[in-house]
Amino acid sequence: MYGTIGGLIKGQTPFICGGYDHTSRRNSRDCYKLNEAGTWTKDQIAVLNTGRSYAGTGSAVINNKLVLSGGSGSSGKLKSIELVSPNGRSKTLSVQLPLGLSSHCSIKWDSETVMIIGGLDTKRRKRAETYFINVRTNTLKNGPSLNNARYVFACEELKVHGQSYIVVSGGSGADKSTEVLDKTNIGQGWQKGTKQKHFLK
Repeated sequence: MYGTIGGLIKGQTPFICGGYDHTSRRNSRDCYKLNEAGTWTKDQIAVLNTGRSYAGTGSAVINNKLVLSGGSGSSGKLKSIELVSPNGRSKTLSVQLPLGLSSHCSIKWDSETVMIIGGLDTKRRKRAETYFINVRTNTLKNGPSLNNARYVFACEELKVHGQSYIVVSGGSGADKSTEVLDKTNIGQGWQKGTKQKHFLK
């Protein structure tokens, strides 16, 4: 199994869903949680509505629900978004991504919103766009585009001197590139990591 999506539920339970099952050659709908014995156990209740893999690197957990956006499915790149938690039924949101997308990065922005960054589209083109998805209101808003389009990369929120930044690094198409977004000033867009002098203070 590879291309799964996961996160920590309630800050302590590792939980993964989806991925590509090489044995059965299908995009999985299954979810697994890590028990105290250190083994993965299949969740008999939590099952995705749509089998998908590469539905976002990073980790987006909102209100103890794992957010899976887009990804590769049996029909190609997906636009749909699902929320699922251990021992719970998966919910497909009415809002969708504006295009089929996989290998992007998903990160929690606030208590209701996930940020979708970059990715690979249906024509296998690298993307630089970002989107804010509000999972409560089922709405989408465009965010600032990356300077370098990329997919299969790392993203994380970092706090430096009490200020929050979203950092993306590496990935196909920008393997030596790092970009930083100031959450309090998204209007200035993504800045190259080497120019963020305050990181070196």
